[in-house]
Amino acid sequence: MVRPGLSIFEIGRRRYREALDALLMVFAERSVVIGDVNLAGMVEAGLRVGDRKAAVMAMERMEERARVAGTPWALGLLARCRALMTDNDGAEQLYEESIS
Repeated sequence: MVRPGLSIFEIGRRRYREALDALLMVFAERSVVIGDVNLAGMVEAGLRVGDRKAAVMAMERMEERARVAGTPWALGLLARCRALMTDNDGAEQLYEESIS
């Protein structure tokens, strides 16, 4: 089993199912361990394996946490996740927002 901290590594290896499975277990526990970077990974992995429900769950928690944190890092990850979730031309603007 992949630990949540290694999920981003698994995403980089295109092992999206393994990454998502590990993140879903931690997500269900509402663990503090599943911070912004892991939530962003869960959005990406969920979308890549066709599990939009998992991506939406992660996105909802990401929105809560990013707004509370208000840091450039959290808000940048949030914009990236929104871009991933967008099916239209607005994605490019969100990617640019995430970078800035």
